[in-house]
Amino acid sequence: MFHEFNRFTIRKGIGKNDVSALNSIDSALSDAGVGDYNLIRVSSLIPKGMTKTDDIDAEFGSFLPCVLAEAVGARYEVAAGIGYGFDSRGRGYVAEHSICSDGIDMESFDDDLKEKVVEMGRIREIDIEDIKIDSVKTDIDEGEFGCAIAILVYLP
Repeated sequence: MFHEFNRFTIRKGIGKNDVSALNSIDSALSDAGVGDYNLIRVSSLIPKGMTKTDDIDAEFGSFLPCVLAEAVGARYEVAAGIGYGFDSRGRGYVAEHSICSDGIDMESFDDDLKEKVVEMGRIREIDIEDIKIDSVKTDIDEGEFGCAIAILVYLP
């Protein structure tokens, strides 16, 4: 079932739906370009030697490991983000962050996410370099469900 994974991509998506929260999640996954895959959540490490790509060239229904940040709500705003960086040996560390609130400040949101990645290094007594942040936010209108996702997907 699993192949050798040697690439990863970062995607973001927004979904809104007036039927259900589940449908807003499906919409956000589709918006991110990952709605037609079986996503398997894994912990937050990028193996050494992986390269970043923008393309997802997997077949429909493929099983793909991922690190997923997801915020779902029925009012206010939702935001989700992925932060990642690498140590001096090329090993990667990923942090997820999500929130449902009113008046989300994305600069503070991104700062909190970056601090999570830095803290992963502190815990391991290493420096994590060149931290990248990818985040997304949306408002939710009355009578609808909303979802924001940020996802790191591993690819063969």
